[in-house]
Amino acid sequence: MAQDKGSPKVSGRTVQRYLKSIGWTKLVPFKSPYLTARMKATRVQWCKDHIDLDWSNVFFSDESLFQLYRITQRQWEKTRQAIAVPKHSPAVMVWGAMSARGLSPIAFIPGHIDSTKYAIVMDHNLLDTMNTLYPDGWLYQQDNAPVHTSKLTKKWFEDHGVRLITWPPGSTDLNPIEVLWAIIKRRIEAKNPSNVNDLKAEIEKIWEEMSTSTIKSLIDSMPARLQKCIELNGETIKM
Repeated sequence: MAQDKGSPKVSGRTVQRYLKSIGWTKLVPFKSPYLTARMKATRVQWCKDHIDLDWSNVFFSDESLFQLYRITQRQWEKTRQAIAVPKHSPAVMVWGAMSARGLSPIAFIPGHIDSTKYAIVMDHNLLDTMNTLYPDGWLYQQDNAPVHTSKLTKKWFEDHGVRLITWPPGSTDLNPIEVLWAIIKRRIEAKNPSNVNDLKAEIEKIWEEMSTSTIKSLIDSMPARLQKCIELNGETIKM
């Protein structure tokens, strides 16, 4: 009697159960900035040059998009529930900045941000706050987005005597304010605002009530972030 050759037949379900039993799960990859070898080398060198910097007087800034009907939280359900949402969810663009001594006022940016709008945001929300919190001087952090590096923006910094900290390309992962945005978005999602005005009100409320300990822990994470980047030879870190 002929003997079957090859491996025994195993169902896909059996394979899935086995993978799950040893800690594997099916995940959708998260998006990460594309980093060339040169960018990675630049990140490593920048981290080495700045790992001993006093981060307590740096103001970290960024813009972030907040959408209504953002659904990312997992819930225990017997069956997957459907939630009706508009095809194009309304959204608002928000600018903010954080430091060890406090937060800037939050700013809502109408439409797409450009250099003129960015200068207006900083006029109204940056200088008075920072000069009050840091009368002896401070550093401003921003990424390398075109609106941040345009001629108009550079002139604004020069005219107002703002000192910038250099920032490596493709390095949102090194900016602790990204974690702050994520915290706020999770809390917003739990509130589930139904319109843009409610969304703005919730963002402002959460921003203003953010605990000092949370902000301090994010600022204090900078040396560890840079060390992790060095250890990973410039690859994107996850913290």
